Order: sequence, then structure tokens, then C-alpha cells
Amino acid sequence: MSKYCSICGDKCGLFSRWTLKNGLICKRCRSKLSYWFLKSGKRLSSCTIADINEQLRYREGNQNLLKLFHPTRQVQLKDETFLKVDDAAEKFMVVNQREDPNPDVLDFSMFLGCVVDSEEKEQKYKPENERPYYKTRCRFNIVMQVDTPYYTKINLERKLSVCTSESVSDFGGRLLSGRERLEYEKYEEEKRAIKKIEKTVNDIFAEYHKKQEAKEAERIELQRKKEAERIELQRKKEAERIELQRKNAIDEKIREVADLVTEKFDEAELLRKAALSAQDKVKEYGRLRQFCLSYIPELGDDRYGLVSALKKCWEYVNVDMCSSFENNWKALSKAFFQLNRGIQGENHVEEVLSLYDDRICFIRNHTWIYEHDFIVLAPSGIYTIEVKMLSDDYVLTETGMLKPLNDPWKRTSDVVLQSRKHVETLRKGLKECAAYTSDIPITEIICCADGNHIIKNEFPDMIVCYCNTLNKYLFPDNAENKLTAERMAELKDFLLQNGEKEPRTYSVFGDKGDLPDRDEFVRNFAYTVGAKYVQEHFDSF
Repeated sequence: MSKYCSICGDKCGLFSRWTLKNGLICKRCRSKLSYWFLKSGKRLSSCTIADINEQLRYREGNQNLLKLFHPTRQVQLKDETFLKVDDAAEKFMVVNQREDPNPDVLDFSMFLGCVVDSEEKEQKYKPENERPYYKTRCRFNIVMQVDTPYYTKINLERKLSVCTSESVSDFGGRLLSGRERLEYEKYEEEKRAIKKIEKTVNDIFAEYHKKQEAKEAERIELQRKKEAERIELQRKKEAERIELQRKNAIDEKIREVADLVTEKFDEAELLRKAALSAQDKVKEYGRLRQFCLSYIPELGDDRYGLVSALKKCWEYVNVDMCSSFENNWKALSKAFFQLNRGIQGENHVEEVLSLYDDRICFIRNHTWIYEHDFIVLAPSGIYTIEVKMLSDDYVLTETGMLKPLNDPWKRTSDVVLQSRKHVETLRKGLKECAAYTSDIPITEIICCADGNHIIKNEFPDMIVCYCNTLNKYLFPDNAENKLTAERMAELKDFLLQNGEKEPRTYSVFGDKGDLPDRDEFVRNFAYTVGAKYVQEHFDSF
């Protein structure tokens, strides 16, 4: 083995070298190691060259720490400084007995505890020709537990002794007097001071460790909160994923149901035409209503409220589409009931006129520039009848306006002007008919088909009657017969041949119709059916 130092390379003397696990170390390099490491009892022979080099680098760094170390407290051991503490930097050092220019500067966190052990013995001496005496010795072992890479304990030994003429083991110095008593009391006081070091040192670091425990508890609490937040975020993401999955399932089901309803709607061949006659419009709207009610029966109770009914799955459905369909359904229902009511009124009038078919001729829903509900050819003259199927009591004012008696907000209509247009256009057209002469009167009549309501007539030149009083005006008493049966038949043929051949049609869609375009109505209706299906099976999604 080489006789040169494995650390610095200098030559090692026979008595100034120490064996390492894989080399040698000289006295000068050994002196640079930590004093407490050398005192810890760890053999250099168990250390490698790498271990020593690592510790020497640590010791070089310790010199920088030493320059920044400013003690704020000190602990005395007898008359010597035992411990120095820098509270600001949270550093401490234990002063060793040798004059070490580079004592270890340790962190507060490295301190684990301090224990003071003591052992006391009393021994009797009998010198020749002298009085016997007693010598009491007390050895203290101060052990500081630390957590460093190079040693785990710092051991300090202190010894005290006192000589007395009497034994103090039994009576504790009570038999002593004078100078011996004073020396013994000093000995006891020094013992107590050294034993007190344990509490003093532990108290110095207790506050730091308390703060560290608080910080650790705070760190653990922060970590717990972060973990809780992470779990909560993960839970929310999972809930969002499930919610999105549920929404997609609902959307898919709504589309599936909507596609099926649209297919059935087309198979039923509904709303194929954009304009219909009044009769066909009622029939088509009736078919449409039956089809819709077969899918959404609640519509028939006249309360609607589809949007509010869909609140259970509010976040999953297109409320605008449902609202649009609800509005369309209201418009459709209103138009259907008004048209159907008007046709019922015309049917009632036609039933009455048919009673006199051997005496009169009449044409229903005939268009001669304007559409006439009825044109009646009677012996007394020609009559154009405007049928009103009312749901309330009305008044025909002096100005010719038909107004409701009890509800001023309802729409009014100028029925007199309407009737005058019927009369004048009919008169002008009949001039070309050979069977017509100017002495044949053409009279307008407003007939209220519903006998449960009245029309109060305040207009002097207009006939207002009811179905059951219509004959009174068609067959007036003492009236001169202007038309024979042959002339009535000839006039009827002329009207049928020269009037509009096709019945007048009314818009179903668009601005003048009752509904939007067909595709929008079907799409909104089909989507609403899908939404209703989802509402009924919402818990299964």
C-alpha cells in the first residue's frame, strides 16, 4: 500500500497516518475533518476516500456558514461556553474543547434532543499518620442527538469532585461545617447547573420544533386540501362526463323519435298544399289536429303549457323549438275552431234554405269577384246572405261596424261595406243576363246562425236576422213576385257559368297563413314529441 496520503498526495509519516478502507489519510487532512465526527467513535478504516472527500467539501462549505453565524444566545457549562445559537438564521454550534477554527454549524432541524446522564461515587481514603477523608466524584455525560450525514451524537463529558472529612452519602453534608460545607454546597450547585442544561437546551429548540410541527401540520393540511380539490375536480370532471354522456343519449333519443314522427307525418300526407278552400282547410286542420293529438294528448285539454311541462328535462331540450310549436299549435287551433264554427253556421243556414228548395234556388260559397256565403234566388228577388257564427252578443252600429257588446277589445268588422260590395258586384254582373231586369231587387242580409247570441241592429238599411226568421225576409207578406221558377233557374245557371269555377283558396303557410312553412312546423312538432318522450322516460337515461 502506498505511503502517500490518498487525499492530498503528501507523504505520510509512520506515526502520522491513518488507514482508510481503500487508502491512507495524513494528519493534516485528518485535522480538517469534523471534531464531532472523530469523537463519534466511527472508525476511519470504515470510510472510503470518496467519503472523506465528500466530508471535506462539506467542511469547506461550513466555513462560509461560520462567517454568517451571529450568536444571539449562549449556554454556559461551568465557566465555559457550551452552546451558541443564532435564532435569526436558525443555526447552532456546539463548542468543542479544542481550539477548532471551523466548528460545525448545524441547522435547528438537525437537533433531535438532549439528555444528561450522571454517575456519582464516594471513596474513603486513609493516609498514614493523617485523618481519613472522603472524596466524592460525579461524572456527567451530555449527549445531544443530531441528524447529520457524518455523526448522530455529540458527547460532552464533565467531571466534578469534592473532599470532605465526613461521608456525604448518608447525610448529604449535613454534618459538615465551615469551609468543607461551603465547598460541598458549591459542588451541589454545579451539579444542579449541569443537570439543568438538559432542560435549557431542549427548551431552546422546543419553540423551533413547535413551529416546524405547525408548518408540517399546515403542509399536511394544505396537501389534504389540494388532494380534496383534486378529488373534487376529478369528481366534477366525471360528473360532467356523465352529464355530457347523458345529454348525448337524450339528444340521440330525441332525434330518433323526431325522425320517426317526421316519417309518419309524411306518410299521412299532411299539409301537402300551401293554400286550401275553407272546406278543405277545416278538413286538413282536423286531420292535422288528430295526428298531433295522437302523439301529445295533453294538447287537447286546451291548456297547452308544453314548455312548463318540459321543465324536468329543461337543460336537455331545445325550449325555443318547443315554444315555437306551442305557438303554432295555438294558431292552428284558433284557425280550426273559427273555420269549423263558420262552416257549421253555413251548414245550419243551408239546412234551413233546403226546406224551401221547391220555391227558391240558392248557391253556397259562390265567388263573383267577392265570395258570397249564399246567393238566394226567391220569387221576391235576389238575396246575398252573409252568415255569422258568433260566440258572443254583438251590435251593428249606426256606422255599419259589427262590435261585441261585452268585450271592447275584440276585433270589429265593417260588415255593411262587405255586404254592399256583394250587392253591387252582383248587380253589375247580372246585367249581362237576359233573365235579369233592373226592377229585380238585390238585397243584403246578415244572418246570425247561432241562436244563443244576438246581433243588436242599429243600422237602418241592413237586414239582420236568424236562421229561424230567414223565411220572413225571403217570403215577405204582400210582396210582388219578380221571378218565376224558370227565370230563377236561368239566373242560377248564369251565375254558375260565369262565376269563378274553383272555390277560393286561403293560405296555410306564410305571413297570411296560420302556420310557418311546412318543414319548420314538422321539425318543431317532431322535436317536441321527442322531448315529451324524454320527459316521460327521463329517469332511465
